[in-house]
Amino acid sequence: MNVALRHLVWKDARSIASLVAVILAGTLTFQLLLWALILMFGEQSNVNLAVPLWILMPNLMAIGAPPMLVGSEEESGTLGWLRTLPLPWPLIVVSKSLVAVAAVILSWLLSSLLLWMTVSMWDAQLPITVEPMLTGDGILALAFFSFQLLFAGFFLAYSCQSPILSLILVLPTMIGLMTAVDAMGRLLSVYPDPSGLWGAMRIMTIVAYVVALVAAQFLPACWRLAFHRSTRDLNPPSRRPSRRTQPYTSTVLLSAASRPGTWRALLWQAWRQQSRPLMGLSIIAGFCILRISTQTWNSPSVSDSFANFATAAMLTLTCTWMGCLGFYSDSISRRHFFFADRGFPTREVWCSRLVLPILAVTLATFGVFMVTNEDRSISGFCILGFACGVLSSMWMTRSALAFLISPALLVGILLATTALFEPYGQYFGYVAVAALPLLIASWRLMDVWLKHTQGWMTQLRVAGFVLLGILLVPVTFFTARYSMMPEPLPQWRTTMLAQPMPKAFGEISPNREPTVAQYLKPWLATHPLPIKVEGGLVDRANLLRQQTERALVSHRYDTQGMVDAARSAQRMLEWAKAARLALLKGEMNPANLLKYAGSDEQVAISQLYNLVMSDVHPVPSEAAAPIRDALNAMASEDLREESWRVALAMEWRLYQSRRGSKWLAGESVDVGYWFPRLEKIRADRNVDWAVHSLLDTPMPEVSDPHTWSADPRLYSHSNTPIDFDVGYGPKYKSDIEEELKRRGF
Repeated sequence: MNVALRHLVWKDARSIASLVAVILAGTLTFQLLLWALILMFGEQSNVNLAVPLWILMPNLMAIGAPPMLVGSEEESGTLGWLRTLPLPWPLIVVSKSLVAVAAVILSWLLSSLLLWMTVSMWDAQLPITVEPMLTGDGILALAFFSFQLLFAGFFLAYSCQSPILSLILVLPTMIGLMTAVDAMGRLLSVYPDPSGLWGAMRIMTIVAYVVALVAAQFLPACWRLAFHRSTRDLNPPSRRPSRRTQPYTSTVLLSAASRPGTWRALLWQAWRQQSRPLMGLSIIAGFCILRISTQTWNSPSVSDSFANFATAAMLTLTCTWMGCLGFYSDSISRRHFFFADRGFPTREVWCSRLVLPILAVTLATFGVFMVTNEDRSISGFCILGFACGVLSSMWMTRSALAFLISPALLVGILLATTALFEPYGQYFGYVAVAALPLLIASWRLMDVWLKHTQGWMTQLRVAGFVLLGILLVPVTFFTARYSMMPEPLPQWRTTMLAQPMPKAFGEISPNREPTVAQYLKPWLATHPLPIKVEGGLVDRANLLRQQTERALVSHRYDTQGMVDAARSAQRMLEWAKAARLALLKGEMNPANLLKYAGSDEQVAISQLYNLVMSDVHPVPSEAAAPIRDALNAMASEDLREESWRVALAMEWRLYQSRRGSKWLAGESVDVGYWFPRLEKIRADRNVDWAVHSLLDTPMPEVSDPHTWSADPRLYSHSNTPIDFDVGYGPKYKSDIEEELKRRGF
């Protein structure tokens, strides 16, 4: 190796050593946290977290290496010193590229080793969306993405004077590159290729793209390293005295003007430093919020799922970098020494540097909070990321490194709190409270930042505040969870326990979960299996219900199809009525009625209504009699109300006898994970209040369809309540009969 190149490689390796150490240590630490989660809970979802970590950390290295090797050296003056040496400028570019590629490869090797250990030790079955990534083609695609990220970053780092500007521009640049690559691939795959010409062209295109991507950095590097010279170095000094050597004499206008106050001067200075990058980050955040507002979060598509995750991650990263901008400009210009020497109030300096970033992050979090139907998770991640950025910009001795450490700190806090929120999936928004200790830490570190005296004690103080933030999350969460526990209802419970039940109620097992077979048992006693549905025989109860509903919903619009639909509706209404009559005798588990009967009646009557009221496909005369038979099979409103109230009272009584996992009407009741005795009290009180409110609410008018819903706090992992369909009144029945009469049937 060339001696000069060897020395340059050594210098660049020393320059990037802090970033490499942090990324590799973070990779190992996060993996250890993940293993602890797997040992504690053993959930498959915890094993699946290894794949995002495997992808995230090497790409974080690819993002951070170019700004650290180019932008940070420009700020520290090392790049200017290199221009004065008799070195060919391409050698400097090659040295930095070699060091960066080696760092990314090292990060990929460590991440891959840890992923292999995780999958091997727990013999995990990874999701079908992840398995293609672990094939040879998938690994090459991910490595190629890191390669693009790295050299696009070098191009931007040489093109931009500020390393932060290059970091911000990486996101839209990569979107443009990936869009162009995808468009080229689609173009080559559209037309037939009988002679293999497109295959050869695809290979040539990939090779040309790689060469262009590597060579593109030499264009701005040539301007930056070969032609970018200071005028003081290239031109002889002027004999005219410089303004720097002249004493300052104020003009009459300036001397007559009033000097602005300290607070206004600091705010104006912060505006000059932060406005441009904040505007760029705000535009990116706006595009992310727009994308979130139009995307489908429950889409089964792999590409849609990855796009949703990437959009949320990009928005969180944007808010994190907004926090880093607070003290970045003062750190790189060493202005904090000026503040310390002149005795500026630390309170005013701290507040003035965070006014604009807080305003930008507030707008972003409020926007995403509104477009996600008030889901607090992404908003909480954005707030926590902002606090991590603020703390990192004061904590790190190298300013540009804060933009890479802050996302790693955010991931670490999220992994540490995952141990708490694994059983409480809907409470991830509480991680935002960890931002408070981090912001307090930035306030307490103002003296250290002003004097630039970060040492081991500073690191310990930062670690203590981070640990305090992690501990504050469960304290706040459990305080809020148990403070919302409703009051007990002793008198109501006594009345409910004394309420008489049907004679055969004592024979019902409280722990027997609802099944379709038990629900259809009263009707099947008079209609034995097999039963003909859509031209085929069905010999199982669950298949009978499924195929009957499918025949009703997806019926044909000819005469026979409408007749079959009416008979299917009649069958569903008959077995719902049979279940209600059996329940009043105590021969039916109430959970079966609450889970299946109301929904079957609603589907049947609504489909009959749509069938009769349709003007596009008029009902033939042959279907009128089956439709009337179906309407006559529907249970009366008095029977429906009485059976529903009795079933709810019976289900509440059975709930009191259940042990282990708690459930009501076939749906799991939220009993948490930690503090089981408190969780049981909370769950029982929520059930009491939900049943109390349902039974004491007056029935709606029979002319309106209505759904009564229990308190959402009952349920685990979702806010979807248990629906008890009552009051789907006879209005629809009368409307259908009147329409049949109007048509002359």
